[in-house]
Amino acid sequence: MMKKRMISLLLAAAFCLSLAACARAPEQGRPENSNGGERVPTQTQPAAPSSTDTSSATNPSTAVPTEKPVNTSGNDIPRSGVGAFTEKCLSELLGDLKGENGVCSPLNIYMALGMLCELTDGESRNQLLELLACSDMDELREELRVLWASANSDTDDLTLLQAASLWLSDEIAYNEETLRRLAETYGAESFSGQMGSADFNRQLRDWVDEQTRHLLENESKELELIPQTVMGLVTTLYLYAKWSNPFEESFTKEQVFYAEQGEQTAPFMHQTSSMAYYEGERFRAVRLPMEGGVGMWILLPDEDSSLQELIERGGAAALLCDTQTQETLEQTRIKLSLPKFDVENGADLIDHLQRLGVSDIFAPDTADFSPLSEEQAYVSEILHAARVKVDEYGCEAAAFTAILMKSAATLKEPVEFVCDRPFLFAVTMDGGPILFAGAVNSME
Repeated sequence: MMKKRMISLLLAAAFCLSLAACARAPEQGRPENSNGGERVPTQTQPAAPSSTDTSSATNPSTAVPTEKPVNTSGNDIPRSGVGAFTEKCLSELLGDLKGENGVCSPLNIYMALGMLCELTDGESRNQLLELLACSDMDELREELRVLWASANSDTDDLTLLQAASLWLSDEIAYNEETLRRLAETYGAESFSGQMGSADFNRQLRDWVDEQTRHLLENESKELELIPQTVMGLVTTLYLYAKWSNPFEESFTKEQVFYAEQGEQTAPFMHQTSSMAYYEGERFRAVRLPMEGGVGMWILLPDEDSSLQELIERGGAAALLCDTQTQETLEQTRIKLSLPKFDVENGADLIDHLQRLGVSDIFAPDTADFSPLSEEQAYVSEILHAARVKVDEYGCEAAAFTAILMKSAATLKEPVEFVCDRPFLFAVTMDGGPILFAGAVNSME
C-alpha cells in the first residue's frame, strides 16, 4: 500500500500546477498588437488574483490535522470551458501512466487549441469547440481572453507568463484578417521564413527556449518545420513562484520513496504549518500557498486506492476546478513530508485528441482550414511538453504546445539527377555569353 501512496504523491503534485485557470477570472483588457512583417505583441501584465490562504511556518516537530474540513464532492459544480476540458485532459493524459512520471499543462493546450479554432471552419471547428466546451466562437474568445488576462503576471512575487507565435511560409499567401485577429486577440507574434531551412528552425527553437527560460531544451530541439509545413502555431507558459512559507533546507533529509520499480532514496522536505486541507472520496489533499496568489495542490490517494482511480473517478478535477469548495476549506495544521522533484516529458497529442472526438483536422480530405489560406492543409503534429521543478524555495515550471500544419497537396516525386558519370558543365551570365565550359570525365 505504501508503494502506491508514495508514487501517487509525486505524480499528483506534478500536474496540479497546470490547473490554475479552471475558474473564470474577473474581466480585464487584452493587449493590442502592432502590424507589420513581424507582429510583436505589446503585452501588459494583469495583476494575479489574490490568495485567501494564510499560513505560518514552524519547526517540523509535532502537529497533525486538528480540524475537520468541509467535504463536498464538487460533482455538480458547473465547469467553465477550460475546467471541462481539464477533466478530460487529466483522464486522457495522466490516467494510465503505468508507474511512470507525467506532467502536462491543460491551460497551455487549451490556449493552443483555442487559437487553432480561429483557423478552422465547418466540422473541423465544431469538433474543436465541443472538446473545448464552448458553444460558439464568441464564447471561446471570451474564455481565452479571460484566461490570457488572469494567467499573465510579472511581479517581484510571481512570474507567470504566456506567449504565442505563428510560423509562416514566405511562399504562401495567408488570410491577413485571420492573422490580424490572432495577433490582436491572442497576442500572437508572427515570423515568416523558408520552411525547412536550418535558420528558420533555429529561430523557432530559440523563441521557445526564450519563452520557457530554457527549461524544455530537451523537448524543443525536436521541433522542426519541414518544407511541406504550411504553418506552425506555438503557445508557451512559464511559471516561477516562491512558497509563502519556504521549507527549511536543514530539515531536508534522505528518505525512502516507494516507486513501483522498487525502493528509491530521495531528498524529502519537511514543514509543519497551516494550510488548506481537504478530505475527499478515497483521497486527501493540501494546498501549499505561494507568493502572488497561486499555490500547489498535493493530492494523495488513500493507501487502498491509486492515482488512476482518483483521476478516472473525477475527484481530482472536481476539487481543482471547484473554487467554491476551495474557499470553504479551513486552515489546518499539517505536518508535511514532500520529496523534491523534477518531472518532465513530451508527447504528440494527436492520438489523445482523436480519442477525445477530434478527427477531421488530422485528415487531408476532411480538414477545413479555409479561414487561414487557400492552401489545403491538415494538422500533422501537436507536440506538447511540460516540466515542473520543486525545491525548498518554490516551484519553476514551463510548457509549450506546437501545432504543425502540413500541405495536403500531393507532392510530385523529385526528378533524380545523379552526376555519377562523365558530364559537361558551363558557367554563364543570364542571357549572356558562356564564361567557362568544361568536361568532367574523372574524379582523379
